[in-house]
Amino acid sequence: MKLLAFITDWAASLPEDRLLAAFKDYLSLNQTPIPPGDDNRLRMLLRVCKGFRTFADVVTKTGVLFGPDDTYAFDPKAVDKVLVKGDRNGYSVLADLQNELTGCEWTAEAIEALLKAYCEKHNLGMGKVAQPIRVAVTGTTISPAIYDTLVILGKDKTLARIARCLEKR
Repeated sequence: MKLLAFITDWAASLPEDRLLAAFKDYLSLNQTPIPPGDDNRLRMLLRVCKGFRTFADVVTKTGVLFGPDDTYAFDPKAVDKVLVKGDRNGYSVLADLQNELTGCEWTAEAIEALLKAYCEKHNLGMGKVAQPIRVAVTGTTISPAIYDTLVILGKDKTLARIARCLEKR
């Protein structure tokens, strides 16, 4: 455990370019779903996973965003807890947001503003809105911040994954 703490501190202390080079080395030596070519996207992954313990943690947290839209599995516990529980309210939130996200500018700021406005309009906490989206697009309840997750995933893939999730209800 002490070694993991040292690695975490080491990664946090590196200049961004050196951390990126190390991450690219990791990706070239390990089979992951994350494509190594886009430096801006890799920098974003490292930024949104800040505080990671190992590069494998970055892959675990974000790898699902790079696979085909129809191949990731839905965690049954996450589906029950987030989408089904409470009279299937999670599915209702997804159905409502599907149309609103279609017209949204695809930046973290615009997505955040849209989701906050939705929360206020429907008197919901952010968890009741972000978690259904997270389960729909990753199959689990774990990902970077929902705004960053959706930006990394992209608009078309986000909407396709939400549609796939809604088909399963």
